[in-house]
Amino acid sequence: MRGIASQVRLLGEKTVIRSEGGQPKEGVDAAQWRPLMLDAFRRCEGFLEEWGVTLAIDNHGLITNDGDLLLSLLRELDHPRIGANLDTMNFLWFGHDLETCRRFYRELAPWVRQVHLKDGRGSRSQYRGEVLGEGVIPLLEAIGLLREANFDGVYCAEYEGQEREGGAGYARCCEWMQTHLEATTHF
Repeated sequence: MRGIASQVRLLGEKTVIRSEGGQPKEGVDAAQWRPLMLDAFRRCEGFLEEWGVTLAIDNHGLITNDGDLLLSLLRELDHPRIGANLDTMNFLWFGHDLETCRRFYRELAPWVRQVHLKDGRGSRSQYRGEVLGEGVIPLLEAIGLLREANFDGVYCAEYEGQEREGGAGYARCCEWMQTHLEATTHF
């Protein structure tokens, strides 16, 4: 992380690095995950502050897709340069129901430093990516919660659907974003 931060700091004050808590590893008990992540992210605090770089922990994979665990990490770290990258689809992909996803969006909103707008349906092997607005994710609700929390960062489209030829799916996602995000929002 130090090496990445030392390079991206050249991009300016609003630079955000996306990270995650890692993946389960053989021989590392689940009870150790949180303390190990706390230690690792704490070791980043000094150079993040010094270089004006922000770290956004993604709700990705099999550990930080536990929104309660991610929120507890952020609260304990309580550092202005460490927040969350909210991927709107990942909680559902992990297996949380939509009401739990909504709760995670609401509780994490004040901590969000970057957003990956992603839509789809299903979880794990049943997951199917969709163009923004065509899946089951309450995207407008999530955006509203972020605005209420004064999020002023970047919204990125992350498309994992079938319309890949010539970027057609991404183009349709961009159209959705242009329609639903105010002109002052960064994307």
